[in-house]
Amino acid sequence: MKLASVNMLHFNQRININHDHQSSCKGSLLGWYRSFFASALLAHKFKFEKLIHIESDAYLLTKRATDYIDAINSGWTAFWCPKYNWAETAIQVICNDNFAKLEAFRQIKLTRFKSLYAENVLKMAITSINNTLVGDRYGESNIRQTPSMDYYCQCPSTMILKYQGTMSDE
Repeated sequence: MKLASVNMLHFNQRININHDHQSSCKGSLLGWYRSFFASALLAHKFKFEKLIHIESDAYLLTKRATDYIDAINSGWTAFWCPKYNWAETAIQVICNDNFAKLEAFRQIKLTRFKSLYAENVLKMAITSINNTLVGDRYGESNIRQTPSMDYYCQCPSTMILKYQGTMSDE
């Protein structure tokens, strides 16, 4: 299944995480790190070629964006966040040649990441930042989708977005 098909599932079914789950990470950034680093275990167990990390409030809006991600076969790639002038960690692609870096992060005691933004922690691991696709944390300013946008981050649950690609697996 190509990413465009998976992306449409994301558009059509917003999957919610049980926020009532009690854990030592509640109310901090640690929950994000715990779930993100756990992907290293899944990658190893299932022998993935790459991990595609797209946060639940981040959307790929164009076939150009999904095709770009489908074509990535090495490195640790993030998109660019113009608003904050840093790598956008809401959308990342980590290929198997960089799984060891992800596993090294997972081995660090989780509390060491308390109050640290992922954008600062992961900047040394990211090998490529795509700044040709158009996107940003538009949701923080309630900016509506325009035809030029390839991705949209921090999308409020009330915002309606439209995928500008096709659903065929050509």
